Amino acid sequence: MEQAKQYIESHTFNDISMMEFYRQVFVYNSSSTDKKLKLEELKIGLTTNYKVRVMIMNVVIDTSNAELKSYSIHYDRDTNYFNVTEKKRGENEIRPSATEVLTRFDKYKNRITFPKGDYSYYNVNFYSSGSIGPGDNLYALNDEGLHLIKGRSLEGLIFMVYGDPVKKEDSPIYYIMPY
Repeated sequence: MEQAKQYIESHTFNDISMMEFYRQVFVYNSSSTDKKLKLEELKIGLTTNYKVRVMIMNVVIDTSNAELKSYSIHYDRDTNYFNVTEKKRGENEIRPSATEVLTRFDKYKNRITFPKGDYSYYNVNFYSSGSIGPGDNLYALNDEGLHLIKGRSLEGLIFMVYGDPVKKEDSPIYYIMPY
């Protein structure tokens, strides 16, 4: 666990690989095990120089058993806190593969633009897997680049980016990584 904590502390947002971090925490070698790990939540708080300040990642092991296991990773740079806890879950919801989300996120995250303004922090949150649009602050991220999406809906992995503290006139920017 200490190696994963050191990894996240020593990289900026542009240089970090969430898949590398994930693999250091969940030391699995089997791709079949990776397919069973589903992402429930990912929230990353960044400093203005794009270092990870806080992070929450929740994954669920999707097995054929009635009782699911959930793991929660919490990191807070300010309090030097890093912990992974296991929880038992009773509900079985459809969730995207953790490796799929994190691999796509690593591939396209450097195309994310952060809001301009007088912010103390930035936040990047995994919003959902599904459909979104149309909207004013909606962008598609793919191999061709960053594209403003107006007048249509897209399906994919949706991330929300916003500055903190949130001001009355602010609205989050949504990024979708199409399937």
